Amino acid sequence: MVETCLFASLKTISLTFYPSHNMNKRNISIIVVCFCLIVGCLGDQLPTEFVTGTLTLDDQPLADARIFFNPKEGGIPAVGHTDKNGKYIITAMQGGGAGKGTVPGEYIVTVSKPVVVNVEGSEGVSETKHLLSLVYIDPAQTPFRATVVKGKNHFDFALKSTPDVEFKPPPGFGK
Repeated sequence: MVETCLFASLKTISLTFYPSHNMNKRNISIIVVCFCLIVGCLGDQLPTEFVTGTLTLDDQPLADARIFFNPKEGGIPAVGHTDKNGKYIITAMQGGGAGKGTVPGEYIVTVSKPVVVNVEGSEGVSETKHLLSLVYIDPAQTPFRATVVKGKNHFDFALKSTPDVEFKPPPGFGK
């Protein structure tokens, strides 16, 4: 695909300037468009690796949860959503394409399952509640890590209703 985009863009440039090399507004506009085509074609071509897995809560599939792969250093964050069987496919949040995975590297994995509930006694007012322990949401406290390597990657994470560690609110939490 990249080669096709580059060839088409370079062909357009060569047709535009042959045989004359006059730099008028039309030619400059065509150069800008071609440059954008080249950058656009290259911009979404990250070296992503396929990442799948399963989330369970107390040994049962965790449906409708969100899983985040947060890069330890640099890298690109990635996200997935579980189906009714707790299975997910990761997608890079930038330039990866749906279901195409994420770039190789070390990741801190967080999981959330937010739900919107109506506030009792307040008509039309709702709030977001988290159905999982906040330990799993906080990158500083989550016990989950993953190393994405070249090729297919599969990571299963077993969550507990009552995690082995207690959530420690960071300074300023809840303000």
